[in-house]
Amino acid sequence: MERIDWSVCVCVCDQWVVVMLSCIVLLIVFNAVGGIYDSFLKLVIEFSQLNSLPIELSFQDDVTAQILMQNKANWYKACHSTFGRSKLSKIIKLKKRSHKPAGSSEKKVNA
Repeated sequence: MERIDWSVCVCVCDQWVVVMLSCIVLLIVFNAVGGIYDSFLKLVIEFSQLNSLPIELSFQDDVTAQILMQNKANWYKACHSTFGRSKLSKIIKLKKRSHKPAGSSEKKVNA
């Protein structure tokens, strides 16, 4: 496994602007942290299964929420938001639409 610099954004992004990285381990609600990393990774897996990762990630498939938490993984808010549930839903709809047979219709014909 290659070495990961956990102090920078986990997304391989071009953001060199001066913005605060979000390390959710530093949140006051510490019990929710594992859940946040876990839900992020679940979305990453779903995007990956659709071959539609919006941004390249600095870690491989073997990274767990526990590893992210232990290393206090960071990300830019803009990078993290690219893995949102609504964006995933749009991709799923587009993929379904592109896989429909030509000439098929969703309208019912009255008999």
